[in-house]
Amino acid sequence: MIGKTILNYEIKSIIGEGGMGSVYLAEHTQMHRVVAIKVLLPQFMSRPEIRERFKNEASTLANLQHPNIVGLYDYLEDETGMYLIMEYVEGEPLDDYIKNVTGPMPEERVVPIIKEILSAVGYAHKLNIVHRDIKPANIIVAKNGSVKILDFGIARIIGDGNKNLTKTGTQMGTIFYMSPEQVEGKSADFRSDIYSLGVTFYQMLTGLNPYEGLTTEYEVYTKIVQETLPPPQEVYPGVPEYFSSILTKALAKTPNDRFQTCEEFLKAVETKEKIKPIKERMSTRIAEPIQTGTSPSQKNRIATFIGIGLALLAVVLVVLFVLPKDEDDDRFEDSVDECKGQKGTVKGCPDRDFDGIMDKTDACPDEFGEKENNGCAAGN
Repeated sequence: MIGKTILNYEIKSIIGEGGMGSVYLAEHTQMHRVVAIKVLLPQFMSRPEIRERFKNEASTLANLQHPNIVGLYDYLEDETGMYLIMEYVEGEPLDDYIKNVTGPMPEERVVPIIKEILSAVGYAHKLNIVHRDIKPANIIVAKNGSVKILDFGIARIIGDGNKNLTKTGTQMGTIFYMSPEQVEGKSADFRSDIYSLGVTFYQMLTGLNPYEGLTTEYEVYTKIVQETLPPPQEVYPGVPEYFSSILTKALAKTPNDRFQTCEEFLKAVETKEKIKPIKERMSTRIAEPIQTGTSPSQKNRIATFIGIGLALLAVVLVVLFVLPKDEDDDRFEDSVDECKGQKGTVKGCPDRDFDGIMDKTDACPDEFGEKENNGCAAGN
């Protein structure tokens, strides 16, 4: 391949080799722009599923425009092969950077890098793209200290059946960085990337991949699915405590217990949030059911209490605004009571002699009389 020209780019040297292809350094023959060209290995040209995966990487990268994701300049497919012409980033993979340059990363170095990684992966997620192979080897640390994510060859576009190149039951990704659901061959969504980011973050903080000492895939699978990782301080004591709680959440076995988005993960890193362990979060939800969720029986009781309260309120409103008022309690409504405030028997007015004539119109209020005699007895 050395010396061959692809779309006016002359191949100068090989940069690296992978399972599906090789990557070469090339330079434009007129503009002298340096690029990286990824070439599908010849033995895979006759395999439709591999060719489709290579095309998938091209179409995925074409939709990604982010400062921390390697850019795609062009794509070529002809009788000689399949080629991705990509941005060239001078630097080294994050795993080599950890091993050869930093060792366990101090807080002031790890935070800017993980923030850039989370920003880039979160951007891809917003475009419904799941990377599915997040690992330090797919993250380049440039000479200026910034990072670039590459290798979207097995990325999946959520909701696009034509782009989903794998089925449930198929493992995709690098075993050391797989989520439990990936190991079990289940469908992987954004939260699977978050798990892989958690393992990557763990390696950045401790200097070691937590599974690299295991000798068989079975051991790795078992630990990923069943066993929580040891606190990072047991591997490297210098890891800040708040990072430990963030890792615990990112590496939860159940996707619902992880950060649900890269933005949540990023916020926890930026604010140095100390996250409660899962058991404590669960007990909080049980202790405060109305705030965080209620069972059907609890909902029924709450509905009953609300119903009783509304009924009592209705009674009060009826008494205050609907039922007739009788302030002096003489059984004459205030609207027809001619002597409000006085308890009486005649139109609500007092009648001391009980002659059926209210005292205020009775000429003889203290003696029983007739109406035609103005309430006075005969002879008066």
